Amino acid sequence: MSTTTSEIPLRRLSNKGYTSPLLFTNSSFSTSHVSSLAPTEQSLTSSRSVVFKPATSLQIQAAGKSMNSLPISTYELCIPIFTYEENGMAKRPKWLSVRPTRKSGSCVLVDAEDESQTTIARTTYRFGPGRPPVVRIGRDEDRSEEDDETDLADYHDLDNKAASAQVFDSNISTNKSGVEEFPLKVKRILSRTTHFTSHRYGRFEWHYCSRKEKASFTSTSTTVSSPPRNLLVLEKIFKNGHEREIGRLRVAQLIRGDGTRTPGTKYSTAGNGGRLEMCLERDGEEGMEVLIDEVTVLSTVLIMLKKEIDDQG
Repeated sequence: MSTTTSEIPLRRLSNKGYTSPLLFTNSSFSTSHVSSLAPTEQSLTSSRSVVFKPATSLQIQAAGKSMNSLPISTYELCIPIFTYEENGMAKRPKWLSVRPTRKSGSCVLVDAEDESQTTIARTTYRFGPGRPPVVRIGRDEDRSEEDDETDLADYHDLDNKAASAQVFDSNISTNKSGVEEFPLKVKRILSRTTHFTSHRYGRFEWHYCSRKEKASFTSTSTTVSSPPRNLLVLEKIFKNGHEREIGRLRVAQLIRGDGTRTPGTKYSTAGNGGRLEMCLERDGEEGMEVLIDEVTVLSTVLIMLKKEIDDQG
């Protein structure tokens, strides 16, 4: 899927703050990796009980879809994502997620300030049952002709290989150019929990928190003052050599509640945006351990938001 200049409504050539059109109308609109030594079961067990301390926050301004709306595709073609700090949300977006047309579910993630509009990540939806969305992490300019000829039907094999790997290296990817692809699969039929496996970072799972979990919600962030009505969590899953799960570590959470969800949307709105908090690295035996990158977190959480809209119809 090619993306032309006219398809991406970037706001440039101005020092004024960026105002997202979706707030007013539905217009058309790698780093070193983790240590090669697998963490011990004891360290993983204790790490899950540690309070999640986000180091980075983004505000996803997605309008979503109202419960009372018609069962048709949304008009929202561009979702701006802003940096959020203690003094509030940035005036201009950091990222833009762009769909080419209303009929397409596929989208690209671009740097909002990049004049070249180079794709940073791409999500492709394919028609038919048993064909989950596929995420490609990497710039278009990094993709070789050999990569373009790669059949995405092999993604099942790639996912299984990555899931069984115990040691990950920063140079491992699905192709020579460093671009990696992976599917996002539902855990089981009728489940909203999804999982994916990155060759760089390992296995992860997005899941919705229960009422009990939301009631006990605590955040060290000063930008979140009230418990969320909706809490979506991304956890990194650690396994031993026998493919047995030995621990989990929260690396991101999407908070949607009063003051954090996209202005103008409600609790019942499907696929609306919110505050995305991330902890992308932690202290390791040999320095900081990279758990996952921001682009991968953002690309996969946007798939979760689209899934909410698709499930609503």
